[in-house]
Amino acid sequence: MEKEIFNKITTYRSKKNLNKLLYNCDMVKSCREHSYFMGKNDNLVHVKDIMSVNASAEIIQQTYIDEQTHSELATSVLNNFLSSPSHKKIIESKYIKISVGVFIGKDESIWVTIRFF
Repeated sequence: MEKEIFNKITTYRSKKNLNKLLYNCDMVKSCREHSYFMGKNDNLVHVKDIMSVNASAEIIQQTYIDEQTHSELATSVLNNFLSSPSHKKIIESKYIKISVGVFIGKDESIWVTIRFF
């Protein structure tokens, strides 16, 4: 799921002629931990200090599986982010690296943390 979201974002950016993003494997664990925290607490919340996780920007989301494939879910996640002007601005900014962390709850809720570097 994480790689699907990354692929959807990079494909979108490519179509907009934006620089290619590299996948930052070193920060995936931190993104997953944040998604887990949000899911277990049922609370969509940003980290208080983005610099404390060595990132420049963070976008978060909660959605539901709803009988979709991973590719369909990743498209839905991207479309939800793009429908928000502030999230779209981050996705279209000149960052060079990205990390994605996903947590899937028992109720089939999906909690997504994406950090840009």
